[in-house]
Amino acid sequence: MTDLFEREARESRSMTRASEVVEGFWVGNSCDVPGSGEDGLGADMSFDLSLTCIEGLEMPSTGALNLAHRQLAEQDARRTKIEEEKPSWTASPATLALRNLLSPSSSASALPDLPAKRGASPLDEHNRQRKAKRDDEHVKLVCSGSGRPLGPQRSLNLLADKFVELIYFLRKIIEGRDKSGLKRKVLVHCQDGYTESSILVLGYIMSSLSISLPEAYLHLQNTAQRSFFLYPNDKPFLKKIDARLAADRKKKAQKLVAQASPSPTSPTSPIGIANLSRWKSWTLGLNKAQPSPDDARQHTIEAARELLAQDERGGSEAYLKAKVWFEDKRFDGFPSRILPFLYLGNLSV
Repeated sequence: MTDLFEREARESRSMTRASEVVEGFWVGNSCDVPGSGEDGLGADMSFDLSLTCIEGLEMPSTGALNLAHRQLAEQDARRTKIEEEKPSWTASPATLALRNLLSPSSSASALPDLPAKRGASPLDEHNRQRKAKRDDEHVKLVCSGSGRPLGPQRSLNLLADKFVELIYFLRKIIEGRDKSGLKRKVLVHCQDGYTESSILVLGYIMSSLSISLPEAYLHLQNTAQRSFFLYPNDKPFLKKIDARLAADRKKKAQKLVAQASPSPTSPTSPIGIANLSRWKSWTLGLNKAQPSPDDARQHTIEAARELLAQDERGGSEAYLKAKVWFEDKRFDGFPSRILPFLYLGNLSV
Protein backbone atom coordinates (compact mmCIF):
# COMPACT_ATOMS: atom_id res chain seq x y z
CA MET A 1 0.00 0.00 0.00
CA THR A 2 1.39 3.40 -1.00
CA ASP A 3 2.01 5.90 1.76
CA LEU A 4 0.83 9.11 0.09
CA PHE A 5 2.44 11.37 2.67
CA GLU A 6 5.80 9.68 2.24
CA ARG A 7 5.49 9.81 -1.54
CA GLU A 8 4.63 13.52 -1.42
CA ALA A 9 7.66 14.20 0.80
CA ARG A 10 9.92 12.18 -1.49
CA GLU A 11 8.73 13.95 -4.64
CA SER A 12 9.07 17.33 -2.95
CA ARG A 13 12.68 16.54 -2.01
CA SER A 14 13.34 15.43 -5.56
CA MET A 15 11.94 18.65 -7.08
CA THR A 16 14.11 20.84 -4.84
CA ARG A 17 17.22 18.63 -4.81
CA ALA A 18 20.37 20.73 -4.55
CA SER A 19 21.80 22.26 -7.71
CA GLU A 20 24.63 24.68 -8.45
CA VAL A 21 23.16 28.16 -8.96
CA VAL A 22 26.48 29.99 -9.30
CA GLU A 23 29.89 28.31 -9.36
CA GLY A 24 30.51 26.80 -5.93
CA PHE A 25 27.16 28.05 -4.57
CA TRP A 26 24.57 25.27 -4.22
CA VAL A 27 20.92 25.57 -3.18
CA GLY A 28 18.77 22.72 -1.93
CA ASN A 29 16.64 21.29 0.85
CA SER A 30 17.66 19.96 4.25
CA CYS A 31 18.01 16.39 2.97
CA ASP A 32 20.93 17.54 0.79
CA VAL A 33 23.16 18.18 3.80
CA PRO A 34 25.96 15.54 3.90
CA GLY A 35 24.94 12.69 6.18
CA SER A 36 21.25 13.60 6.21
CA GLY A 37 19.88 10.89 3.94
CA GLU A 38 20.38 8.70 0.92
CA ASP A 39 18.05 10.64 -1.38
CA GLY A 40 19.80 14.00 -1.03
CA LEU A 41 22.79 15.37 -2.87
CA GLY A 42 24.86 15.16 0.31
CA ALA A 43 24.92 11.39 -0.06
CA ASP A 44 26.91 11.77 -3.30
CA MET A 45 29.16 14.78 -2.74
CA SER A 46 30.74 16.77 0.05
CA PHE A 47 30.40 20.44 0.95
CA ASP A 48 32.77 22.63 2.89
CA LEU A 49 30.02 24.63 4.57
CA SER A 50 26.26 24.28 4.93
CA LEU A 51 24.13 27.30 5.73
CA THR A 52 20.65 26.68 7.15
CA CYS A 53 18.04 29.40 6.59
CA ILE A 54 15.35 29.42 9.29
CA GLU A 55 12.56 31.93 9.66
CA GLY A 56 12.77 33.91 12.89
CA LEU A 57 16.50 33.55 13.57
CA GLU A 58 19.02 36.35 13.86
CA MET A 59 21.75 36.86 11.29
CA PRO A 60 25.21 35.50 12.20
CA SER A 61 27.43 38.05 13.90
CA THR A 62 30.85 39.08 12.62
CA GLY A 63 32.34 36.92 15.38
CA ALA A 64 30.35 33.90 14.20
CA LEU A 65 31.60 34.38 10.64
CA ASN A 66 35.20 34.68 11.87
CA LEU A 67 34.76 31.46 13.87
CA ALA A 68 33.35 29.68 10.82
CA HIS A 69 36.36 30.82 8.80
CA ARG A 70 38.77 29.39 11.40
CA GLN A 71 36.82 26.13 11.38
CA LEU A 72 37.12 25.99 7.59
CA ALA A 73 40.90 26.41 7.87
CA GLU A 74 41.07 23.56 10.41
CA GLN A 75 38.86 21.41 8.19
CA ASP A 76 41.10 22.15 5.19
CA ALA A 77 44.14 21.01 7.18
CA ARG A 78 42.46 17.74 8.20
CA ARG A 79 41.36 16.99 4.67
CA THR A 80 44.81 17.75 3.30
CA LYS A 81 46.33 15.34 5.81
CA ILE A 82 43.90 12.60 4.79
CA GLU A 83 44.73 13.12 1.11
CA GLU A 84 48.45 12.94 1.88
CA GLU A 85 47.99 9.66 3.77
CA LYS A 86 46.30 7.95 0.84
CA PRO A 87 48.44 5.27 -0.86
CA SER A 88 49.93 6.72 -4.02
CA TRP A 89 51.74 3.60 -5.32
CA THR A 90 50.83 2.45 -8.82
CA ALA A 91 52.04 -0.65 -10.59
CA SER A 92 54.76 -0.22 -13.21
CA PRO A 93 54.33 -1.65 -16.74
CA ALA A 94 56.81 -4.43 -15.86
CA THR A 95 54.77 -5.41 -12.80
CA LEU A 96 51.57 -5.47 -14.83
CA ALA A 97 53.24 -7.69 -17.40
CA LEU A 98 54.35 -10.14 -14.67
CA ARG A 99 50.82 -10.17 -13.28
CA ASN A 100 49.51 -11.15 -16.71
CA LEU A 101 52.08 -13.91 -17.05
CA LEU A 102 51.31 -15.33 -13.62
CA SER A 103 47.55 -15.03 -14.00
CA PRO A 104 45.69 -18.35 -13.58
CA SER A 105 43.48 -17.38 -16.49
CA SER A 106 44.56 -18.76 -19.86
CA SER A 107 42.20 -16.53 -21.83
CA ALA A 108 44.08 -13.83 -23.70
CA SER A 109 40.98 -11.67 -23.83
CA ALA A 110 40.94 -11.50 -20.04
CA LEU A 111 44.46 -10.12 -19.73
CA PRO A 112 43.62 -6.44 -20.33
CA ASP A 113 41.15 -6.59 -17.46
CA LEU A 114 43.64 -7.84 -14.87
CA PRO A 115 44.92 -4.47 -13.66
CA ALA A 116 41.35 -3.48 -12.87
CA LYS A 117 40.69 -6.66 -10.83
CA ARG A 118 42.37 -5.40 -7.74
CA GLY A 119 39.17 -5.91 -5.77
CA ALA A 120 38.03 -4.45 -2.48
CA SER A 121 40.82 -5.20 -0.02
CA PRO A 122 40.51 -4.38 3.69
CA LEU A 123 42.62 -1.26 3.02
CA ASP A 124 40.21 -0.18 0.27
CA GLU A 125 37.26 -0.61 2.61
CA HIS A 126 39.05 1.36 5.32
CA ASN A 127 39.77 4.20 2.89
CA ARG A 128 36.18 4.16 1.66
CA GLN A 129 34.81 4.46 5.20
CA ARG A 130 37.31 7.20 6.04
CA LYS A 131 36.37 9.08 2.86
CA ALA A 132 32.67 8.82 3.70
CA LYS A 133 33.38 10.20 7.15
CA ARG A 134 35.40 13.04 5.65
CA ASP A 135 32.69 13.85 3.13
CA ASP A 136 30.12 14.22 5.91
CA GLU A 137 32.33 16.69 7.72
CA HIS A 138 31.52 20.33 7.07
CA VAL A 139 31.21 23.65 8.85
CA LYS A 140 27.68 24.71 9.77
CA LEU A 141 26.06 28.14 9.98
CA VAL A 142 22.48 29.31 10.47
CA CYS A 143 20.86 32.57 9.39
CA SER A 144 17.53 34.31 9.09
CA GLY A 145 15.15 33.10 6.41
CA SER A 146 12.64 34.69 4.08
CA GLY A 147 9.51 36.16 5.58
CA ARG A 148 11.20 36.84 8.92
CA PRO A 149 9.68 39.58 11.12
CA LEU A 150 12.06 42.32 12.20
CA GLY A 151 12.22 41.23 15.84
CA PRO A 152 15.12 42.71 17.82
CA GLN A 153 16.85 43.90 14.65
CA ARG A 154 14.29 46.64 14.04
CA SER A 155 16.19 48.51 11.37
CA LEU A 156 15.84 47.20 7.82
CA ASN A 157 19.07 48.98 6.98
CA LEU A 158 20.91 47.15 9.77
CA LEU A 159 19.43 43.83 8.69
CA ALA A 160 20.43 44.53 5.08
CA ASP A 161 23.98 45.26 6.27
CA LYS A 162 24.11 41.85 7.99
CA PHE A 163 22.87 40.10 4.86
CA VAL A 164 25.48 41.86 2.73
CA GLU A 165 28.21 40.98 5.24
CA LEU A 166 27.18 37.31 5.00
CA ILE A 167 27.10 37.48 1.19
CA TYR A 168 30.63 38.91 1.06
CA PHE A 169 31.82 36.22 3.48
CA LEU A 170 30.36 33.48 1.29
CA ARG A 171 31.96 34.97 -1.80
CA LYS A 172 35.33 35.10 -0.06
CA ILE A 173 35.34 31.39 0.84
CA ILE A 174 33.69 30.20 -2.39
CA GLU A 175 35.94 32.19 -4.73
CA GLY A 176 39.11 31.44 -2.75
CA ARG A 177 39.75 35.06 -1.76
CA ASP A 178 41.16 34.24 1.66
CA LYS A 179 44.73 33.29 2.53
CA SER A 180 44.14 29.62 1.68
CA GLY A 181 43.34 30.37 -1.96
CA LEU A 182 40.96 27.38 -1.93
CA LYS A 183 37.66 27.51 -3.78
CA ARG A 184 35.08 25.88 -1.56
CA LYS A 185 31.59 24.47 -2.08
CA VAL A 186 28.76 25.92 0.01
CA LEU A 187 25.24 24.51 0.37
CA VAL A 188 22.48 26.96 1.28
CA HIS A 189 19.35 25.11 2.30
CA CYS A 190 16.03 25.28 4.09
CA GLN A 191 13.40 22.70 4.95
CA ASP A 192 11.46 22.82 1.67
CA GLY A 193 14.32 24.00 -0.54
CA TYR A 194 12.74 27.16 -1.94
CA THR A 195 11.22 29.43 0.72
CA GLU A 196 13.40 30.51 3.65
CA SER A 197 16.59 30.55 1.59
CA SER A 198 15.29 32.79 -1.22
CA ILE A 199 16.45 36.19 0.09
CA LEU A 200 20.03 35.03 0.64
CA VAL A 201 20.16 33.16 -2.67
CA LEU A 202 18.97 36.16 -4.69
CA GLY A 203 21.36 38.44 -2.79
CA TYR A 204 24.31 36.19 -3.55
CA ILE A 205 23.39 36.03 -7.24
CA MET A 206 23.17 39.84 -7.41
CA SER A 207 26.62 40.19 -5.85
CA SER A 208 28.39 37.34 -7.62
CA LEU A 209 27.12 38.18 -11.11
CA SER A 210 26.98 41.97 -10.57
CA ILE A 211 23.37 42.19 -11.67
CA SER A 212 20.17 43.81 -10.40
CA LEU A 213 17.34 42.19 -8.46
CA PRO A 214 15.06 41.64 -11.50
CA GLU A 215 17.98 40.06 -13.38
CA ALA A 216 18.81 37.86 -10.39
CA TYR A 217 15.20 36.73 -10.34
CA LEU A 218 15.40 35.73 -14.01
CA HIS A 219 18.72 33.95 -13.46
CA LEU A 220 17.35 31.89 -10.58
CA GLN A 221 14.07 31.15 -12.34
CA ASN A 222 15.20 30.55 -15.92
CA THR A 223 18.95 29.85 -15.95
CA ALA A 224 19.36 27.99 -12.67
CA GLN A 225 15.87 26.45 -13.00
CA ARG A 226 15.22 26.76 -9.26
CA SER A 227 11.84 27.08 -7.59
CA PHE A 228 11.68 29.88 -5.04
CA PHE A 229 9.12 31.83 -3.08
CA LEU A 230 9.10 35.22 -1.31
CA TYR A 231 6.59 36.94 0.91
CA PRO A 232 5.25 40.42 0.00
CA ASN A 233 7.43 42.14 2.63
CA ASP A 234 10.56 40.52 1.16
CA LYS A 235 10.48 42.59 -2.03
CA PRO A 236 11.24 46.00 -0.44
CA PHE A 237 13.90 44.39 1.72
CA LEU A 238 15.57 42.82 -1.31
CA LYS A 239 15.53 46.23 -2.97
CA LYS A 240 17.59 47.56 -0.05
CA ILE A 241 20.11 44.77 -0.51
CA ASP A 242 20.19 45.47 -4.26
CA ALA A 243 20.82 49.19 -3.63
CA ARG A 244 23.59 48.45 -1.13
CA LEU A 245 25.38 46.05 -3.49
CA ALA A 246 25.02 48.46 -6.42
CA ALA A 247 26.45 51.29 -4.32
CA ASP A 248 29.46 49.14 -3.39
CA ARG A 249 30.10 48.28 -7.04
CA LYS A 250 29.82 51.90 -8.12
CA LYS A 251 32.17 53.10 -5.39
CA LYS A 252 34.81 50.55 -6.32
CA ALA A 253 34.41 51.30 -10.02
CA GLN A 254 34.87 55.02 -9.42
CA LYS A 255 37.97 54.36 -7.34
CA LEU A 256 39.49 52.09 -9.97
CA VAL A 257 38.83 54.50 -12.85
CA ALA A 258 40.33 57.33 -10.80
CA GLN A 259 43.43 55.26 -10.10
CA ALA A 260 43.77 54.56 -13.82
CA SER A 261 44.22 58.27 -14.57
CA PRO A 262 47.82 59.42 -15.24
CA SER A 263 49.69 60.06 -12.00
CA PRO A 264 53.30 60.15 -10.74
CA THR A 265 52.79 56.61 -9.47
CA SER A 266 52.97 53.95 -12.13
CA PRO A 267 49.54 52.34 -12.67
CA THR A 268 51.24 48.98 -12.99
CA SER A 269 52.94 49.11 -9.61
CA PRO A 270 52.62 45.92 -7.51
CA ILE A 271 50.31 47.67 -5.03
CA GLY A 272 48.00 48.84 -7.82
CA ILE A 273 47.84 45.36 -9.33
CA ALA A 274 47.04 43.79 -5.96
CA ASN A 275 44.20 46.22 -5.31
CA LEU A 276 42.93 45.73 -8.85
CA SER A 277 42.90 41.95 -8.51
CA ARG A 278 40.88 42.07 -5.30
CA TRP A 279 38.35 44.53 -6.70
CA LYS A 280 37.93 42.67 -10.00
CA SER A 281 37.28 39.35 -8.32
CA TRP A 282 34.73 40.67 -5.88
CA THR A 283 32.56 42.73 -8.18
CA LEU A 284 32.53 42.42 -11.93
CA GLY A 285 32.78 38.65 -12.19
CA LEU A 286 34.99 38.67 -15.28
CA ASN A 287 36.38 35.62 -17.06
CA LYS A 288 37.98 33.26 -14.57
CA ALA A 289 40.97 32.64 -16.85
CA GLN A 290 44.19 34.11 -15.54
CA PRO A 291 45.30 36.85 -17.96
CA SER A 292 48.54 38.77 -17.61
CA PRO A 293 48.52 41.56 -14.98
CA ASP A 294 48.45 44.24 -17.69
CA ASP A 295 45.57 42.57 -19.56
CA ALA A 296 43.64 42.01 -16.32
CA ARG A 297 44.06 45.65 -15.40
CA GLN A 298 42.93 46.91 -18.79
CA HIS A 299 39.91 44.62 -18.97
CA THR A 300 38.84 45.55 -15.47
CA ILE A 301 39.20 49.28 -16.12
CA GLU A 302 37.10 48.95 -19.27
CA ALA A 303 34.45 46.99 -17.36
CA ALA A 304 34.45 49.61 -14.59
CA ARG A 305 33.96 52.41 -17.11
CA GLU A 306 31.13 50.50 -18.77
CA LEU A 307 29.50 49.93 -15.38
CA LEU A 308 29.63 53.66 -14.63
CA ALA A 309 28.30 54.47 -18.11
CA GLN A 310 25.39 52.08 -17.57
CA ASP A 311 24.68 53.73 -14.24
CA GLU A 312 24.46 57.10 -16.00
CA ARG A 313 21.91 55.60 -18.41
CA GLY A 314 19.84 54.23 -15.52
CA GLY A 315 21.14 50.67 -15.68
CA SER A 316 22.10 47.94 -18.10
CA GLU A 317 19.92 47.08 -21.08
CA ALA A 318 18.93 43.81 -19.43
CA TYR A 319 17.92 45.64 -16.26
CA LEU A 320 15.85 48.23 -18.11
CA LYS A 321 13.94 45.46 -19.89
CA ALA A 322 13.36 43.48 -16.71
CA LYS A 323 12.34 46.60 -14.79
CA VAL A 324 9.24 46.99 -16.99
CA TRP A 325 7.49 43.94 -15.59
CA PHE A 326 9.21 44.01 -12.20
CA GLU A 327 7.85 47.46 -11.33
CA ASP A 328 4.48 46.91 -12.97
CA LYS A 329 1.58 47.40 -10.53
CA ARG A 330 0.00 44.18 -11.81
CA PHE A 331 2.98 42.13 -10.68
CA ASP A 332 1.84 40.69 -7.36
CA GLY A 333 5.15 39.28 -6.19
CA PHE A 334 7.48 36.47 -7.10
CA PRO A 335 6.03 33.44 -8.88
CA SER A 336 7.70 30.18 -7.97
CA ARG A 337 8.07 27.25 -10.33
CA ILE A 338 6.85 24.15 -8.49
CA LEU A 339 6.57 22.11 -11.67
CA PRO A 340 7.36 23.07 -15.29
CA PHE A 341 3.67 23.84 -15.76
CA LEU A 342 2.64 25.11 -12.30
CA TYR A 343 3.51 28.43 -10.62
CA LEU A 344 2.69 30.20 -7.38
CA GLY A 345 1.97 33.86 -8.07
CA ASN A 346 1.12 35.49 -11.35
CA LEU A 347 0.40 38.74 -13.16
CA SER A 348 -3.08 39.86 -12.23
CA VAL A 349 -5.31 40.68 -15.18
